[in-house]
Amino acid sequence: MVLRRDFLRVAGAAVLAAGCGSEDAPPPSPKRPNILFVISDDQSYPHASAYGYPATQTPAFDRVAREGVLFHNAFAASPGCSPCRAAMLTGMHTWMIEQAGTHASSFPAKYVTYPDRLEQIGYAVGYTGKGWGPGRWQDERPRNPAGAEFNEIKTDTGIEGISSTDYAANFEDFLSKKPEGQPFCFWVGGHEPHRIFKKGLGQSLGKKLEDADPPPFLPDYPEVRSDILDYAAEIEHFDGHLGRILDNLEQRGDLDHTLVIVTSDNGMAFPRAKANCYEYGAHMPLAIRWASKVPGGREVQDLVGFVDLTATILEAAGAEVPETPGLPGHSIYGLLTGGGTGLVEPDRDGVYFARERHSSSRYQNWTYPQR
Repeated sequence: MVLRRDFLRVAGAAVLAAGCGSEDAPPPSPKRPNILFVISDDQSYPHASAYGYPATQTPAFDRVAREGVLFHNAFAASPGCSPCRAAMLTGMHTWMIEQAGTHASSFPAKYVTYPDRLEQIGYAVGYTGKGWGPGRWQDERPRNPAGAEFNEIKTDTGIEGISSTDYAANFEDFLSKKPEGQPFCFWVGGHEPHRIFKKGLGQSLGKKLEDADPPPFLPDYPEVRSDILDYAAEIEHFDGHLGRILDNLEQRGDLDHTLVIVTSDNGMAFPRAKANCYEYGAHMPLAIRWASKVPGGREVQDLVGFVDLTATILEAAGAEVPETPGLPGHSIYGLLTGGGTGLVEPDRDGVYFARERHSSSRYQNWTYPQR
């Protein structure tokens, strides 16, 4: 079933508990899946080895793709961090959410997030790494819009530009603190591969300049290729944490009952990519696994936007949202569970993305940036 609902703009947000879940939440349903949303910071399509990109080895992402569905035409709601994350959290386009749709601003409390929705029906919610941001969520909210924060556990990476946050360990900390049997909704937000990069990191790890494959709009010089290899090394660092998280869930017996979504917030931090409504600014990697519901080993060409992912999460969790004014996203629940490959739903032929005074639309294989 395809949902086309929107969140009700309420006058204020309910005060949410600072811990994993609300004490007043109704008892959880045992049939509700866990939700794991994994989002890197500034990674363009096709920079994962599941797509055949030679400079980046991403075994954890590849596992999600192999055992689930690999998407070739997923697009961020915005080529910038804050607005894209706000759109994902609310299920609304950036031009619908006031300040939250701009970069490094605030996040009005009247826009209810999907973690809030899921917490209200009994989920434990939390995040590690980068949630919504950059911006001042404190202006109107008791916590980050992504949920309760789990960032206390650190590790010494010894590498400039790579975060000391141990994402996998913080996720385990979250699991240890939530009630046994309670479904969870957790956001894993990597700070990688956001700049700055340690110069020469990629080559120091054995990566080769000939594998960098710069996009055609960048000058093909050794310095550019080396920079791309440094970027690739940071992608691999975050993928290592994803691998640990998947192993943890598997050991607990929870992996197959968890809807795992892995993507990025916007494109690579290079010219004509991040912050621009061009292909490398908004075209995202995306893989989704949910073994108990979704047939794996598939590749899909349908156009998918981030507001579609929000609608999908809400449908999968059984969360009810007000019918008015209507959620703009089209849930891909049916696409996921139906088992199709290639172009599965021909009517899914357009996505929209924007950044402040820029906007863009994608129809089939054509992108039209606008100012």
